[in-house]
Amino acid sequence: MIDSTGNISKASTQSTNRVSRANEAEAKELSPGTAPAASTTDSIEITQASQDLMAAAELSKASEAVDMDKIARIKEALSEGNYPLDSQRTAEKMIELEGLISDIGKN
Repeated sequence: MIDSTGNISKASTQSTNRVSRANEAEAKELSPGTAPAASTTDSIEITQASQDLMAAAELSKASEAVDMDKIARIKEALSEGNYPLDSQRTAEKMIELEGLISDIGKN
């Protein structure tokens, strides 16, 4: 039978309940301060993407703080038209950045 609210079969729910009751029974058998059986181990696996994010976070911590005064000066110069822009250099740097971005995850 299918439960119309969650599309969960009655058999699946009963099976889950049996597992929960078994886990409760195991927990009751252990007295406070008793460690679980040695055959029970927990483990985690950190994906490469997570490792890359952690490395990036460490690099950002090590880098210099953002100079908000410098940013304000550049914004002001841009708004006044006093900041020199080299469109050729900007285009080259954008292409270089695109190459770096497209290489992410290929290693």
